[in-house]
Amino acid sequence: MLESRAAEILLRQDMTSYPQVMQAIGRIEQKYYSSSDNSTWKELDAVFHRSLLEATDNFFLLKAWENSVNIWYSINMLRAVNHGGGNFATKFFGDHRHIYELLLAKDRSVLHEI
Repeated sequence: MLESRAAEILLRQDMTSYPQVMQAIGRIEQKYYSSSDNSTWKELDAVFHRSLLEATDNFFLLKAWENSVNIWYSINMLRAVNHGGGNFATKFFGDHRHIYELLLAKDRSVLHEI
């Protein structure tokens, strides 16, 4: 998966923060705490995953993601709605925050979380 490749690249970098990813998490967090309207979760998911690709500064990886994103999101959002169970917003927020925290910790288990 392209996001896993992005995570591999990010883990090799000497960076201690990822501003693009942090900004995406901030938007998700703001949505989570200020509204129960799920109409923009797909958009926020795309913002988060795009931020991972952008943080790599790898033009070709980003373009590959852009070319396939609509297909992946259709499949993933359908799966999340049909099999997510519980509170979708809580799981969405927790999962994305966890990925960011693993990146910050340089924890290679992030490769299996994405």
